[in-house]
Amino acid sequence: MESDFAELVARVDRFIIYLGLAGLPVAFFIWGWRGTIGYILGAVAARLNFKRLRAMVERLGGDGKPAKVSVVKMALLYFGIGLSAYVMIKYFEVSVLSAFAGLLFVSAGAVLLEVLYSFFYGT
Repeated sequence: MESDFAELVARVDRFIIYLGLAGLPVAFFIWGWRGTIGYILGAVAARLNFKRLRAMVERLGGDGKPAKVSVVKMALLYFGIGLSAYVMIKYFEVSVLSAFAGLLFVSAGAVLLEVLYSFFYGT
């Protein structure tokens, strides 16, 4: 069971990278170079969010030891994502839609691809 979780996490991480890269030409075509920057930052935020949530799940489940989940680290991560989004939108005039597209398309798409992979190749 533990190796299944590790494989699942590795696949979702790869799917996040693949979808982030696959969306670059689409973002450039739709929003131009500024929108592409927003898409990239949204995709990076999606990957950071996945890594933080994965680390939290790994600490919470498992070996019976009490987990130390750092609320401060989680708060700092989301504060940093929000601050970078604010700076990006306010000062660099990046499209909000492109940043959300990067964040949501990459996150939801990676999970959907994992569900489809598990449906077709899972046991």
